[in-house]
Amino acid sequence: MTPPSPPDVALRSGTADASVWDAVARLYVEAFAAPPYGEEPGLLGEIALWGPAFLATPGAALVTAMQDGDTLGFALGRTLASDPGWQRLLARCGTAEATALTGDPHDVFVIQELATAAAARRRGIARLCLARLLGARPESRVVLGVYEQAVQAHRFYAALGYTAVGAVTIEGGHRLDVLAR
Repeated sequence: MTPPSPPDVALRSGTADASVWDAVARLYVEAFAAPPYGEEPGLLGEIALWGPAFLATPGAALVTAMQDGDTLGFALGRTLASDPGWQRLLARCGTAEATALTGDPHDVFVIQELATAAAARRRGIARLCLARLLGARPESRVVLGVYEQAVQAHRFYAALGYTAVGAVTIEGGHRLDVLAR
């Protein structure tokens, strides 16, 4: 039996084809409609609508990991300077650590989304996507949010050196833990 080919990891900035966004949307729904997230699939699918404008903002990037025609994972982010929503979220944390991140928003990168297909988990796909997304970034700090109930995600980010800098309650009453490194 021939082993599967290694994933093709592509980094995009500025634009991505509609087919890429369709694949990202399918994976996004698969990952975040399931437990422990339980988010609304229809709303999740809208990443195909808002994603292109997000990617077009200064400092934004999208990474996809593909293998044999399947999307195994993706990572999406942008500089804090281009993300007023994250600037407000950090201010809401009310901690010195979160406030310090807003001091130079051009030196902070926000990981907006990271997802791995269920069938591809525990194969290093998320690490691969993050490494490609962050590999050539000029920012010295990285920030992201993780739902409190996402225990495995917390473990994953802790293993990569992320620590909690605050928490906020977001839409739907969920607690979002804000992590940085």
